[in-house]
Amino acid sequence: MAGQASRKYSADVSVLSVGGTDILAMFKSVTLRITAETMESRAVKDFWKFPVGRISSWQIDISKTVEDESGLTSMIGLYGAVVTVNFTTSAAKGIIFSGSALVNEFTGNFPDEAQEHGITLMGRGQPTVTYTP
Repeated sequence: MAGQASRKYSADVSVLSVGGTDILAMFKSVTLRITAETMESRAVKDFWKFPVGRISSWQIDISKTVEDESGLTSMIGLYGAVVTVNFTTSAAKGIIFSGSALVNEFTGNFPDEAQEHGITLMGRGQPTVTYTP
């Protein structure tokens, strides 16, 4: 298979919607980040630390390419809104993700050709995540 890209290490996204708007055709990348705050604990008279998971959070960064101002208007219009975000990878072994999020950041790049915009979604509460290994 020399010269051919391997699908083993990547997965296509088959569903991508933010606030009920399908942006699948325009997206460039999606980054999902799930983190857990930790506190350190240890037994009495023990020298070893044990990290303990506390509050978890999640964030999604989406960048997309738009060809005119209508894409810009729809992205800016979401700033500050609480939206439902859904995405599904189309690989046989993949992820189905859904959650409520606050759109807390908008970025824009305004060259002469197609424009690139991005939004950052900060998760509100626990998302629903299904993973098929």
